[in-house]
Amino acid sequence: MRYTYLIFTILNLISLGSIAQEKGYHIEFHITGSEDTSFYLAHYFGSNTYIDDTAMRHQKTIVFEGDSTLPRGVYMLVDNHKKKILDFLIDDSQDFSITTDANDIVHKSSATDSPENTRFFNYLKLKVENYSASDSIRRKLDQKAIRKDSIEYYTYRMKHLREMVKNFEDETIRQHPDWLMSKFIWLMKDVDMSEIEKTTKKKNILYQYYKKHYWDLVDLKDERLLYTPTFAQKLDQYLERVTYQQPDSIIRSIEDFIPLIENKKIFKYVVQYLTYEYANAKVMGFDAIYVYMADHYYASGKAFWADSVIVANVTKRANKLRPILIGKKAPNLILIDSTGNLRSLYDIKSELTLLFFYDPECGHCKKEATGLKAWMDTTHFHIVVFAVAAKKDRKKWMKFVHNHHIENWINVNGTTSVTEDFRELYDINSYPQLFLLDEDKRIIAKDIRTKQLGQFLSHYRKKKN
Repeated sequence: MRYTYLIFTILNLISLGSIAQEKGYHIEFHITGSEDTSFYLAHYFGSNTYIDDTAMRHQKTIVFEGDSTLPRGVYMLVDNHKKKILDFLIDDSQDFSITTDANDIVHKSSATDSPENTRFFNYLKLKVENYSASDSIRRKLDQKAIRKDSIEYYTYRMKHLREMVKNFEDETIRQHPDWLMSKFIWLMKDVDMSEIEKTTKKKNILYQYYKKHYWDLVDLKDERLLYTPTFAQKLDQYLERVTYQQPDSIIRSIEDFIPLIENKKIFKYVVQYLTYEYANAKVMGFDAIYVYMADHYYASGKAFWADSVIVANVTKRANKLRPILIGKKAPNLILIDSTGNLRSLYDIKSELTLLFFYDPECGHCKKEATGLKAWMDTTHFHIVVFAVAAKKDRKKWMKFVHNHHIENWINVNGTTSVTEDFRELYDINSYPQLFLLDEDKRIIAKDIRTKQLGQFLSHYRKKKN
């Protein structure tokens, strides 16, 4: 699904970034310290990078030029081995030159006819030098035999280094508020907690304040931010670190964030990114977030870029996942057991029921069944296993049952069913698959393995009580 999203993004890059201007671009690089003869011009978009142009070096000069204006954002010069040489900015002015030394990018990069890149390179130099100085100070502060007056001096030096960077940033923003560099600086800034920390020390209040103000400094009207490496990182941090890792909490964070977006292209990127990200979520229960995105943005018509085919595919997938989300009552299965009798999942009376879908010829299924049998023989949890074989061949089915000594489980064959095909009902595309149900047959876990059952059930029971 990540591959699908990547292709879908590439197909839409022009519509996301093009800004109609009469002139194209002409960017020269004068580079020493590199023996490469061919180079690439590439840009960031979300969490990916894309090549825009290639050029050959003539003596020490590389020229990239084209008739169409490039999307404004953070770009990079890349060598023939696809290794980045340096980052730089492309904004309204797209006719400039950069001089650099591949052996000392930080100190020997300069720009001509691009004041923004001149300041950008100075900023990077300041950041690198201050980081090095700060690291040296931290090592000295970590020494055991350091004197008190030395601690005070080094603490002052650390503060001074931070203020140098802050003053540079503030001056850039004040003098050039519309520069991409200024918007980029705002994007990188964290929430200022100094005032709220004076009034309370309660972690919950501080957390809520931080989360509420997380996007305050970001200009969500400016689509140039999409073409930086930082916007996607900030979005991921918001959802993965600032937000509690529960589907309902993540959905609430999405509901809080998306209405803040005032640019159609940013809105499009965020909705697409989140939809395809959670379509392939690795965390149990996060498929509920995909269903939410499908319902609220695609089925509702808010995904203005999506044609009827895309909407149909997204909603079809959501409708397939909807009945088997965590908390939903599991679809009933009425299947033939090993004695030839019909057995209904809903007829099982047990505190817990484990659905075990397997292929009798599958190596992973054999290994899982061995582990599950051993765990079932020792666990104190009262669980009934409803084991569903995916192949019709009775001989192979019974061989699997006997070899793994699971005759005391409810063994049924999925190919002879009164109810709908179990593969469709439970979205089974590979084996083995386990679903854990409570006494009301509601799904409490899925995509789980035997080695996780003990810890999960201990946590579940503790939470339930």
